Amino acid sequence: MSEPPAESDQSRSSYQVLARRFRPARFGDVVGQEGVIRTLQSCLNEGRVPHAFLFCGSRGVGKTTSARILARAVNCEKGVSAEPCGECAACREILAGTASDVVELDAASHNGVDEVRALREQAGYAPLRLRKKVFVLDEVHMFSRSAFNALLKILEEPPEHVIFVLATTELHKVPDTVRSRCQVLTFRRIQEKDIRARLAQIAEQEGVAVDPEILGEIAASSLGGLRDAETALERMLPLAAGLDLEGYRRLEGRLGFARTSHLVKACLAGDTRAALNFAFEAAQTGVDERECLGEVLAVLRQLFVLRVDGPETVLLEASGESRERLLALAKSASLAELDARMQILILARDRIRQIDDRRVFFELTLVRLAQISELMSLGEIAAGAAAETGGGSASSAPLAAAAPAAVPTPASRQAPAPSSAQTPSRPAANTAPSPVASAGDAWQRIVETALAEKKMIGALLGRAQLRWDGDARALLSFERIKAFDQRLLDSEHTKSYLQQLFTRVCARPVALVISTGGEEPAGGAAPAGGTASLPGGSGASQTSPGPSPLPKPQAASGQKPEFGRQAPSRKQPNRPAQHQPDARARPTPEDIELPPLGHEIQDLFGARFLEKRELEKNDDNPSATNE
Repeated sequence: MSEPPAESDQSRSSYQVLARRFRPARFGDVVGQEGVIRTLQSCLNEGRVPHAFLFCGSRGVGKTTSARILARAVNCEKGVSAEPCGECAACREILAGTASDVVELDAASHNGVDEVRALREQAGYAPLRLRKKVFVLDEVHMFSRSAFNALLKILEEPPEHVIFVLATTELHKVPDTVRSRCQVLTFRRIQEKDIRARLAQIAEQEGVAVDPEILGEIAASSLGGLRDAETALERMLPLAAGLDLEGYRRLEGRLGFARTSHLVKACLAGDTRAALNFAFEAAQTGVDERECLGEVLAVLRQLFVLRVDGPETVLLEASGESRERLLALAKSASLAELDARMQILILARDRIRQIDDRRVFFELTLVRLAQISELMSLGEIAAGAAAETGGGSASSAPLAAAAPAAVPTPASRQAPAPSSAQTPSRPAANTAPSPVASAGDAWQRIVETALAEKKMIGALLGRAQLRWDGDARALLSFERIKAFDQRLLDSEHTKSYLQQLFTRVCARPVALVISTGGEEPAGGAAPAGGTASLPGGSGASQTSPGPSPLPKPQAASGQKPEFGRQAPSRKQPNRPAQHQPDARARPTPEDIELPPLGHEIQDLFGARFLEKRELEKNDDNPSATNE
């Protein structure tokens, strides 16, 4: 029996993978990059070929392939044209990778400045056989900073016989100075239908019948990369005879759309038991946990698109039974829950890389996906807390007319409690709510409204105490306040606002009396407390003097003063007495005429407007501005 011919052994030893054997040799064979190909062909037809290109895009979309076709097109012996002939010696040499004037440099492994200097020196020589010298720099973003700097000059003013083609998958890592010297062309991800058609063409040329569902599964899992799809096709070609979709999924360790949609349905229904059992089954079948999370994320993304863009969206390529199943799932999911689940999956896919025991993390993630509907949002938590405390915003919480008094008055403490016989079962329809009965709620409304409208005044009211004296008189007292707060209370703008606020919230004229127990001055003893009666109502005022401040102890001789206390003043013989102004003689904010906007600025930022003469005084006595 004769041995097999030598050609058969040689063909087996020189076997090439599908991605290399079916690499496009013409621009017309490039899949899914119509815009980029049209641009390159226009440059070739018009004779306007730039000296530097920058091809950017994800992996396996045709960047290096297009660079090689461009090198053949500019060096074709039949002339520069939109398509190389593929028959001349120049085209055959470039296609075989033996042309000395077409240099491909892998920047990932040759990223130093020495390699770039050698490239610059080589570019200075004229081409040996071809018309142009073409340098293809793949993964150019891996260059070091010094290598990029060494490349700048020749990129800006290269020799006439040189063309640079830079390719990268991470455009943001390429310096702007390099990008500005190149014509940037972006290669987009290839659509699934184009990948499916290309895979069917390759399978037909290989003489292998492949299930169309398997081709669709490969196209969907390649994420727009044709090289990844061709590699996956080559992996299953020896087993293609009699291989169905489920068998291919077991071979690749994938879930598939049907199983993933069942998992998503269980998670949307809050079935944590089904989610946990699914994680166990996935671990038994050898499914990669991270790829499984990616498939679930892809299904949730489809539901998200259906919820946002509607059932008739063209952003999804799913059709037939798959689309009907997605529509049914989208109706049972809210947009907020889909958003939360997608964020969980995105974080989980990133964190699972760093975890040794992936199974535990995978189970925990699926259970969390099922528990999303049971969790409360921040808005619901805040609303529940406000309901428990009986509070609420000033705009949403109505004033309770029959609520118990939160701040009892002397009159309410002295009045005897009515008996059950004297208390009517239903009040009269025209009976107005008592101001004493609603005092607590009214005071809460006043403080909340002030905080919402004028934060400085609202914060000041939060430290005050309110007492009612009859129906139309309110006593507002402060124990000890700072000098700035005292001036804020004495401001006519503040008085007018408080009067309007009490009248608006209580729905009746109220005479407001403000009592302060003393100031906390910046330096020196606090003055005695005083009162201020606001207009509106009866106009009566009530004096409520505050406690007299205790004298501050002086530091003993040779000792430092305690923190926060005023040190004894030192004698300054060289400074005249008239240059030390009295802090109480300074003008208050109402002494300076301000527009309404000025008062708003004072209330919002706690500022104080000073005249020019006061600034000069403060320069002489800097300690006077520490209030």
